[in-house]
Amino acid sequence: MKEPTDITDLHRGMFPLALHDAERGDRIIYHIGQHCGGPHRLDAAAACEAGLCLLFCKKHGEGLFAYLAVKK
Repeated sequence: MKEPTDITDLHRGMFPLALHDAERGDRIIYHIGQHCGGPHRLDAAAACEAGLCLLFCKKHGEGLFAYLAVKK
């Protein structure tokens, strides 16, 4: 399986570009933390509502989660 693209260090507005460049099934890490946040949170939510991706999180160390989008 292809490694996810990590955009956590990129500035706001990069999520749509990363999603556009991704292929179906590709994963994008848009935030790592205790709670969903960061500059890409709203763009990820909007893309999910538009049916472009699915959002999920997985454990990423003690007390942290990786928040990911999977392109549909």
